[in-house]
Amino acid sequence: MKNLWVKFRFMGSGAIGEACLQTGRKYIGIEFDRHYFEIAVKRLENAIRQGKPKNLLKNP
Repeated sequence: MKNLWVKFRFMGSGAIGEACLQTGRKYIGIEFDRHYFEIAVKRLENAIRQGKPKNLLKNP
């Protein structure tokens, strides 16, 4: 599904965001708890470094 966006209101540790990177979906994550936000950022940065994103910044 091309150009599919996933908006996740409680992103927690970022598992949904990582899955979006792996499947080429665009992702908006919202987290109010600073602790979980920092965990999610590290997880997503690690996924990007490992080359998991399929369509990162493609057709922005």
